[in-house]
Amino acid sequence: MQSTIVTKAEKAHRYAQEPDRLRITALEATFEAGGGTHVIGLKDGAWACDCDFFRTSGVCPHVEAASRMLDVHLPEGAKPRVVDLLAGS
Repeated sequence: MQSTIVTKAEKAHRYAQEPDRLRITALEATFEAGGGTHVIGLKDGAWACDCDFFRTSGVCPHVEAASRMLDVHLPEGAKPRVVDLLAGS
Protein backbone atom coordinates (compact mmCIF):
# COMPACT_ATOMS: atom_id res chain seq x y z
CA MET A 1 0.00 0.00 0.00
CA GLN A 2 2.79 2.47 0.88
CA SER A 3 4.57 1.89 -2.45
CA THR A 4 1.29 2.45 -4.32
CA ILE A 5 0.78 5.80 -2.58
CA VAL A 6 4.36 6.86 -3.34
CA THR A 7 3.91 5.83 -6.99
CA LYS A 8 0.67 7.83 -7.25
CA ALA A 9 2.30 10.86 -5.62
CA GLU A 10 5.21 10.67 -8.07
CA LYS A 11 2.76 10.41 -10.98
CA ALA A 12 0.85 13.46 -9.72
CA HIS A 13 4.11 15.42 -9.44
CA ARG A 14 5.10 14.44 -12.99
CA TYR A 15 1.65 15.38 -14.35
CA ALA A 16 1.84 18.76 -12.61
CA GLN A 17 4.98 19.51 -14.62
CA GLU A 18 3.00 19.05 -17.86
CA PRO A 19 0.32 21.78 -17.84
CA ASP A 20 -0.93 20.85 -21.31
CA ARG A 21 -2.56 17.77 -19.73
CA LEU A 22 -5.26 19.96 -18.13
CA ARG A 23 -8.10 21.68 -19.98
CA ILE A 24 -10.57 23.74 -17.99
CA THR A 25 -14.08 23.49 -19.43
CA ALA A 26 -16.10 24.97 -16.56
CA LEU A 27 -15.45 27.08 -13.50
CA GLU A 28 -16.93 29.75 -11.29
CA ALA A 29 -14.80 32.22 -9.39
CA THR A 30 -14.74 35.63 -7.81
CA PHE A 31 -12.48 38.29 -9.26
CA GLU A 32 -11.19 41.09 -7.04
CA ALA A 33 -11.22 44.22 -9.21
CA GLY A 34 -10.43 47.84 -8.38
CA GLY A 35 -14.12 48.67 -8.07
CA GLY A 36 -15.20 45.59 -6.16
CA THR A 37 -15.66 41.86 -6.50
CA HIS A 38 -17.19 40.26 -9.59
CA VAL A 39 -18.44 36.74 -10.15
CA ILE A 40 -17.04 35.25 -13.34
CA GLY A 41 -17.70 31.89 -14.90
CA LEU A 42 -16.78 29.65 -17.79
CA LYS A 43 -19.02 26.95 -19.18
CA ASP A 44 -18.58 25.11 -22.46
CA GLY A 45 -16.04 27.69 -23.67
CA ALA A 46 -18.29 30.69 -22.96
CA TRP A 47 -17.40 33.25 -20.29
CA ALA A 48 -19.77 35.29 -18.15
CA CYS A 49 -19.23 38.15 -15.71
CA ASP A 50 -21.69 40.10 -13.60
CA CYS A 51 -20.16 43.49 -14.52
CA ASP A 52 -22.02 46.04 -16.67
CA PHE A 53 -19.30 46.15 -19.35
CA PHE A 54 -19.56 42.40 -19.94
CA ARG A 55 -23.35 42.61 -20.18
CA THR A 56 -23.09 45.15 -22.99
CA SER A 57 -19.92 43.92 -24.71
CA GLY A 58 -19.66 40.19 -24.09
CA VAL A 59 -16.10 40.61 -22.80
CA CYS A 60 -14.49 42.55 -19.97
CA PRO A 61 -11.16 43.03 -18.21
CA HIS A 62 -12.17 40.52 -15.51
CA VAL A 63 -12.74 37.58 -17.86
CA GLU A 64 -9.78 38.56 -20.04
CA ALA A 65 -7.48 38.65 -17.02
CA ALA A 66 -8.78 35.29 -15.78
CA SER A 67 -8.38 33.86 -19.26
CA ARG A 68 -4.79 35.09 -19.41
CA MET A 69 -4.05 33.61 -15.98
CA LEU A 70 -5.41 30.24 -17.10
CA ASP A 71 -4.28 30.55 -20.74
CA VAL A 72 -2.39 27.29 -21.07
CA HIS A 73 -5.35 25.38 -19.64
CA LEU A 74 -8.10 26.82 -21.85
CA PRO A 75 -9.26 25.79 -25.31
CA GLU A 76 -8.46 28.45 -27.91
CA GLY A 77 -12.08 29.59 -28.20
CA ALA A 78 -12.21 30.45 -24.48
CA LYS A 79 -9.58 33.22 -24.61
CA PRO A 80 -11.54 36.48 -24.91
CA ARG A 81 -9.69 39.75 -25.46
CA VAL A 82 -11.16 43.23 -24.90
CA VAL A 83 -9.04 44.58 -27.77
CA ASP A 84 -11.00 42.31 -30.15
CA LEU A 85 -13.89 44.75 -29.72
CA LEU A 86 -11.92 47.19 -31.89
CA ALA A 87 -11.96 44.73 -34.78
CA GLY A 88 -15.74 44.62 -34.60
CA SER A 89 -16.09 48.43 -34.72
